[in-house]
Parts: sequence; C-alpha cells; structure tokens
Amino acid sequence: MIQKKLITTIQSYTENPSLGFPVVETHDGKTEYRKNTKFVKGKYYSVFTDIFYIESEQKWYRTTSGKIEKDWETGEWFIKDTKKMINGIVDVDFSGNVITGRFTKNEYNNCPVVWKNSNYTALNPEILKMHFFEDVSANVFYKTGEVGKGDKNQMEKIRPSKSYTNKGYNIEDNAKEFEQKKELYKNYGLKIGDDAKKYAKFLGNTSFGCEFEASVGSMPDYLQNRLGLVICRDGSLEGGPEYVTVPMEGAKGIQNIINTCKELQKRNQIDIRCSYHIHLGNLPKERVYLVALYMLCYQIQDDIFKMFPYYKLDHRGIKRKNYCQKLKKMSIYSLKDQSKEGYDQFVDVVYNRIFEFLSEGHHADQEVNRTQMRHPIREKWQRSCRYYDWNFINMLFSPSGTCESRLHDATLNSQRAVNWLFMNRAVIAFAENNIKKIICGDTISFIDVLNFYKTHYKSSKDAMFLSDYLIAYYTERKNRFAKDIENGDKVSEWCLKDDLTYKFQFDGKALFRD
Repeated sequence: MIQKKLITTIQSYTENPSLGFPVVETHDGKTEYRKNTKFVKGKYYSVFTDIFYIESEQKWYRTTSGKIEKDWETGEWFIKDTKKMINGIVDVDFSGNVITGRFTKNEYNNCPVVWKNSNYTALNPEILKMHFFEDVSANVFYKTGEVGKGDKNQMEKIRPSKSYTNKGYNIEDNAKEFEQKKELYKNYGLKIGDDAKKYAKFLGNTSFGCEFEASVGSMPDYLQNRLGLVICRDGSLEGGPEYVTVPMEGAKGIQNIINTCKELQKRNQIDIRCSYHIHLGNLPKERVYLVALYMLCYQIQDDIFKMFPYYKLDHRGIKRKNYCQKLKKMSIYSLKDQSKEGYDQFVDVVYNRIFEFLSEGHHADQEVNRTQMRHPIREKWQRSCRYYDWNFINMLFSPSGTCESRLHDATLNSQRAVNWLFMNRAVIAFAENNIKKIICGDTISFIDVLNFYKTHYKSSKDAMFLSDYLIAYYTERKNRFAKDIENGDKVSEWCLKDDLTYKFQFDGKALFRD
C-alpha cells in the first residue's frame, strides 16, 4: 500500500542525490527527498528507516515512540508486545559490537551463544562468523577474546562431550522427533547444485534414507532441522551418535547428503566400529521382485565385498561381531520350468523361503504376515536376519517397505556417500528391469549392474558417464583393497584416515562439485 508505493517510486537521496526532487532535512540532520519522508510533530522522518506504517493500526509510528518494535527475523515492525518473540543477539558489527533485539523463532537458524558469561540465542550463525567461534562438540558459540587461547583450542577440537545413550535405538523409538524432522526438511528451501539436478533423474522415484554412524560427535539443532537428521542410539558405538536422515528423493536428497557430510565432518569422527547404511524405498510390492532382488544380491555380493576392507568379510580378531554377513543361498536355485504353473510355484517356494528367513523361522499366518507388518521379534537388534550385507526385513514388516544396504564401511565423505547411493540404486533398478534374467539363472556381475544407467538410458551421455564413473570408482577401491590383502592388511586404516580429504575423478571429472 503506502509503503510499497513509496519504495517503488523513488530512490533515497543517499542512493541517488541527482534525481532533482525537493529535499528536506530529517529529524537527525540528514538530507532526504521529501517524497520519502513523513512530517510528524514538526519534523521529517524517513519512511522505512525512522517511521513505519503499521497495517493493523492504519497509522504511522516513529521508531523512537516506544510503541513499536522490530522483528529482526522478518524485518517487519509491530505494535510492541503484540507478537511472540524472543530476546537475543541480532547482529554483530564490523568492530565486534554485539547488537541485541527481539525476533520470532526460526528453527533453521537460531543458535546458542555464550556472551559475557550469559546464555543467549543468536538470530543465525552467519552474523557470528567474524567475532565468534563454535565449540564444535557442545554446539555453542563463544566470543573470541572472552575465552582463553588454550580453552579455545580445546573447544575447536572434536571431543566426546555428548552421549546419546538416552536416545531410542531406531526411528520408531524416536517417532515424534522423526515426524517433526520430516516436516522441517520438507519445508526447508535448500539451494541445489547443478550436478545434483543433472544426475537426480537417474534415481527415478527411488526414495532413500541414510544412516551415518560416528564414534564421537554432535550436530547443532538448527542443522538437524535443515538436514532432516534424527540422532539415534547405536549399541555398538558406546554412546556415539547414529545420524538417521528422513526419507529423501531426487536432487534435493542428493544435495542434502552432500551438505550433511560437510557438516558432519566439522563435528564428528569415525572409527572402525562405524558404518554407513542406506535405506531404499518406493520398491515394487510384487512377490517376484523380492525374489529377484534377493537372488541378485546373493549373486553379486562376492563382487561387492571386494570394494571394502577385508574385515567386512572376516571380522575375527578385529570386530566383536559380524554385522554384515553374506546372504545365505538357502537352497534357492534358478527357475527351470518356465510354464505358468512352474513359474508360480517357483516364486511361491522361494518367496516363502525368504519370508521364513526374515521372520526368524516363522511361516506366514494370521499373526505374522506382510499385511500385518508385525515382526515376531520386536527389538530390531535381536533379529539375527538383519545383520547381513542386505537387510530386507522392512520390505515385509514395515510400512516403509524399504530394503537396507549395510555393507559400506565408515564414511562422512560426500563422494563416497553419494557414489554408494547410485550403486545401490543400480542394484534395485536392475532387479526390477531384469527379473526373468535373474530368476532364470543368467550370470550377472556387479559391473553388469553398474552398467544399468548406460543400458537403460541409452541416449544419455550423462548416464554413460555415470556408469563408467561408478565402474572406475569400484575398480579403484577393489584394486586398493586387494593389495592390502596381499600385504596381510585386513583393516586398511588408510580408508579411515583419508576420509576427510578423499576425492575421486573419472576422465578428469567428478560426479559433482562440493
């Protein structure tokens, strides 16, 4: 209305003093165009700087009147005490002077600050960058100069200052928080890079959720809200955090993995106890798909194990438990009788065999079945069938309908994380598009699976590059670990040590730019 008309009609005198409009001296001795001022009680006030129009009152109010206040989050002015706001730090000028004010809560930006030995909430971390530093383990900002050099050095190191033994073991145990984080992630306006947009189309409608395990670390609440992260408890980590993302899709999901890894690396550390898991969703519901997917994963698992440290294959003497066993063959053989009756019988027999394996020996009945989605063993850590390189339990016993890829070693590296996503997407898509080949016993290698992108999207140069890139990445890892085994190295500690700095290119190009 009046405000918009004034703003769009004329520049300020400071911005352009040569417009030729009549000027006046404002209440504070500055020169301004008359059109940009209001005359109140014998003095001129610059609109949108010194005087504001309050819509609810249909009236102009001076900032010095004591009757209005600014919401520093939105930049709007309101009648004082008519809006719920919090007190906090709203800006820090170039010289380091802290400015306080009031603002509406923003769960994506507000962060805790200690200033002059008192606790505050800051409008956002960006205003603090020049004169404050973050205690990366406590996720609190302190003003530089108010903390001794030795203490500051300690605060900028990742250390075990938080324990997550009070958290639930899985998403179901943190259900309320999970739903809140899903909504927050959905509504967050994430800036998406061109590479994420370019390759997102090859994910199809596959949804995915990631689990990043860390031995030590933390993540600020505002970043958890932006990234859609729920911190869960993992018994194998002895208090370390397991970061579980909300379900993601497409380009936003790819970019979110990249952003998540960037923030995790600042505040977390990994060790040999940790892993990186991916849940893949929007999978076909037909029985034959589960049969084909299981048979494919069984057939290519020897290839896949080669791209990981040897302890993933043989944990003895290194880890107390094998959390990623190879899938069992379970006397599953290829389809011989291709008549309708033979096909139906084959699918029924193999499906029921897989069902019994995933349900810990139960036959499908009124209590235990795919419709009820109730696993006979409630606690997930008690289900022995989940501790394999692929975990299919949720495909039968959860509304999520996901399968979980569990084999990857510890990583907080965005390239490794995204590469593994596209590798697993290739597996589930290959299974969907090659059911007959799989169940009829055709020989299939992991390389064949990674070529899915170039064979399925035949006219796309990006798809060709994606397949070639993933194969080159697979080959590099496989060869490196093979050399370690030749040298008797079952741990391959280099993989942990270079996780922060690792980069991979094929033909001089990376899959995406950080």
